[in-house]
Formats: sequence, structure tokens, C-alpha cells
Amino acid sequence: AKAEAEEATAAAAQRERSLQEALDRALAQAKQAREEAAGAAAGRSQGAEAAGARIAALTAEANAARAAAMEAKKALVAVRDAVASEQAGAQAARSEAAAAAAALQAERAAAEEAREAAAAATAALE
Repeated sequence: AKAEAEEATAAAAQRERSLQEALDRALAQAKQAREEAAGAAAGRSQGAEAAGARIAALTAEANAARAAAMEAKKALVAVRDAVASEQAGAQAARSEAAAAAAALQAERAAAEEAREAAAAATAALE
């Protein structure tokens, strides 16, 4: 009976050691899993920060491009206004030239009439 009790005690002690080793392994694995999860979370956090920084940079780039486009549009409007003004000035100059040509033609016609009248008067006096 004593031998059986010693065997049972030894078996129980062996079983306790096996259970303790299994518990130690499980705790070590849990600790490693926690560390890996923390590392992955830190990696995700860094990734999220990098993505946030990239988004901010792209947003700033898009805003700068939008501002440059607005400036280009303003410059284009200014050029169009200047061209329209020059075209209006050129049209006014053409109108003035046409009016001057018409006045010159009227003066020539009047001069021709005066010559004809003078010739008729001279003929009448003779």
C-alpha cells in the first residue's frame, strides 16, 4: 500500500510538473501573442500615421493646384479682356477711317461740282 501511495504521489507530482510546464508554455505563448499584437498595432498605427501624412500632403498638393488653376483662369480672363479692348479699339479706328474716307469722297464730289459750276459760269461769261 505504501508503495502504491508513493507511486501515486510520484505520478501526481509528475502530473503536476507536466501541468505546470504546460501552463508556463501557455503563458509564454500568450505573452508572445500579446507582444506580437502590440507590435502589429504599433505597425498599424505607424501605417495609419504615414497614410494620414500622405493624405495631408496630397490634399495640400491638390489645394495648391486648385489655387494655381484659379490664378491661370484670372490671367486668361485678363488676356481676353485686353484682346476685346484692343479689338474694340481697332473697330473704332476702322470706323473712323471709313468716316474719314467718306468725308474725303464727299469733299472730292463737292470739289468736282464746284469745278463744273466754275466751268459753266466761265462758259456763260464767254
